[in-house]
Amino acid sequence: MKPVDRVLNCIKRKSIDRVPRNFIAFPEIQEKLKSHFSIEGDQSYGNPLIKCVDPRLLEALSCDLRMAAPEYHGPGIKKEPDGSWTNLFGVKRNVVKVKTGMYYSYEGAPLKNATAGDVKNYPWPKPEWFDYSTIEKQCQRFADYAVVSGYPGNVDFLNKTSTLMGMENLMMGLARKDAAVLEIFDKLAEFFYEYNRRIFEIGKGKIHIAYFGDDYGSSNNLLISPRMYEEIIYPRFKPFYDLARSYGLMVMHHSCGSIGKLLPYFIEAGVEILDVVQPYVPDMDFHELKENFGEKLTFHGGICVQKILPEVTPGEVKKEVDKVISILGKGGGYILCPTNKIGPEVPLENVLAMYGF
Repeated sequence: MKPVDRVLNCIKRKSIDRVPRNFIAFPEIQEKLKSHFSIEGDQSYGNPLIKCVDPRLLEALSCDLRMAAPEYHGPGIKKEPDGSWTNLFGVKRNVVKVKTGMYYSYEGAPLKNATAGDVKNYPWPKPEWFDYSTIEKQCQRFADYAVVSGYPGNVDFLNKTSTLMGMENLMMGLARKDAAVLEIFDKLAEFFYEYNRRIFEIGKGKIHIAYFGDDYGSSNNLLISPRMYEEIIYPRFKPFYDLARSYGLMVMHHSCGSIGKLLPYFIEAGVEILDVVQPYVPDMDFHELKENFGEKLTFHGGICVQKILPEVTPGEVKKEVDKVISILGKGGGYILCPTNKIGPEVPLENVLAMYGF
């Protein structure tokens, strides 16, 4: 069975030969895996918004989905001698080194004290900074796979706004319906709507899934109330789902954390695939999710990068994978994937065990 047929049949609850797979991980894990599989060089691709995994690594792990992303031809992005850089939204990313690897922090919050007028005049990125013609070649290259356009930060109102003005200002601004916060949301929507539209147009008939994201949950509860989601976020995200569906695409939405209370809204809005399906948090019991939403949602994720992959033995990883598949994959509607990027602290043997090695 071709990977594309496996994924589409899974989503449509038709017969499949095995559960489809996907993969995300930090660079340190990717390099360890490439060394394990004797994959030399780097064939990753993408742009400053998303770096797509080397397809040869995905092939080695028998993954069924592939990303499509335009190339970046906009203003140069300068890296400082210490490795820090400023992203497309004007937020500085600093290198933070830890025992097992490194990550980039967000610094500066350039719109921390901004008015709505400041937000309007801020130097936002432009859709024309990207070369969308490369999408067609990628779709041709990955014709046997389920092609996905987007990534977890595609739109991402809450996360991006928190980096631009700080989390406290974001949350207080949401509570007050502050004009500056809402203007940031609208500017993000303006950029990402056209960015996605151009991708969908070039990839028409060749892309299968539109991938959007925004984090609404913590490990304990929602970050925002259902009413706040309904009044502020829902009407701003619904046009993106409608755009994707107008091009015949299935909609996948990313959110970490405890978001069970929002799933009826997701379904009403047109979301068909839920990522990341985080376990061990309230309102995300897998049996209940499958029973209550399994006919409407396909679940993408489910293999915990916090409590399972870093902490247990390879044999226990395999048991967890089997358990999750038996619950979320019953009758179809489940794509195996970690609940976030696999971190450098995860033993290589556990990553391999997750993918059946």
